[in-house]
Amino acid sequence: MARWIVGLSAGAVSLAGSLLVLAACGAEATPEEEAADAHRLGLQRKEQGNLQGAYDAYSHALELNPGLAEAYSDRAYIYYSYNHLESAMEDLSNALELDPELASAYYHRGLIMAAQELTDDAILALTRAVQLDPEYTDAYYQRARLYFGLDEFESVIADLSTAIELAPKSDRYYLLRGQVYLVMDEPELAVPDLEYVITISEDDDLVTVAKQMLSMAR
Repeated sequence: MARWIVGLSAGAVSLAGSLLVLAACGAEATPEEEAADAHRLGLQRKEQGNLQGAYDAYSHALELNPGLAEAYSDRAYIYYSYNHLESAMEDLSNALELDPELASAYYHRGLIMAAQELTDDAILALTRAVQLDPEYTDAYYQRARLYFGLDEFESVIADLSTAIELAPKSDRYYLLRGQVYLVMDEPELAVPDLEYVITISEDDDLVTVAKQMLSMAR
């Protein structure tokens, strides 16, 4: 991570070259349009697991358009992923100053506060995220995990059920709900969730855990 702060990484050089090629292929883009393109590229790289490339793209987007709140929020997640929590919080402060109703910024703030074991503050941040975006499934999931740690099982089930309704193919939501049902001593409710994980999941680790829980439920 230190090399991000000083100098220009190889990924950033490649990014600049890519954007130049794109610009040469069409009408001249405004800095705001180029920033939006760089931000989209960052999102793509994050989905591919290329966090350094995502960081470079988000940073380039902010150089082009310092008012792009989403790029601050998404770069904060990269900092969070590498445990650079102070830098992450600084980016989130910038994001929320630019856009006080940016749901992703509250979501990322919730993740950071959870990492700092500030559970109550994390729950408040995640709650604000779902207030701003009622379909923010990962915010429900992360809040459910925090409720689980507090033994607030009914709240866990409520959040996971909402997340599942919004994203019915997400194996980890079903897995956690099945686990909670087991803890609540309701195996008859756990079994369908765990069986569904085994049916739909392509993650061998999740399937293994689901099978272990299923053996406990029967």
